[in-house]
Amino acid sequence: MPTSTKNEYSSRVDHEYIKVIDSLYYIDQNIIRGNNTVKGNYKIDLKKLPENRFDLDSSNWNVLHKLINEKGFPSEKIIGKSAYENASIIIHHNLRLAENQKYHALIIEAIINGEYLPANFAFWYEQYQMRVNGQTFFTTWDQDLSESNITRINKNRKAYFLKNLSSMEIKKGGRKMLSIW
Repeated sequence: MPTSTKNEYSSRVDHEYIKVIDSLYYIDQNIIRGNNTVKGNYKIDLKKLPENRFDLDSSNWNVLHKLINEKGFPSEKIIGKSAYENASIIIHHNLRLAENQKYHALIIEAIINGEYLPANFAFWYEQYQMRVNGQTFFTTWDQDLSESNITRINKNRKAYFLKNLSSMEIKKGGRKMLSIW
């Protein structure tokens, strides 16, 4: 990256916000989910952690939500691409849960403002819909390929700025398949 580009990036992004996102991501991936490929220079007393490490998800979300209220949504513009992707994972792990439904409007607003990618929203929202309502919203994960279901899904996708299902490419076992809709 040329020096002028680095300087512009460095002056534009919120480095303190990035540091907090980095630590939350480390907790999310390394501490909670045991992904040892995610490295960080953090001193964490494992004896002080809850027995069920997934209980840390809610504290991660609480910290991120507080930051959103104080500094704005963690968009690429504010924190850069890498930190945005890390923040998206924290959002994904928390907002797919029924108890966090009250925060969905915050994310929809971020989509409308161009701060959050609709595809990121679709991934966790689909999991939320399947868990809570037992029905798909954006995909055919339920294997219902009826014309009425495809129409319903496409209507939902359009409402959230996603391409029609007919634009999707299906893969199975690493091989491309012809779309059936």
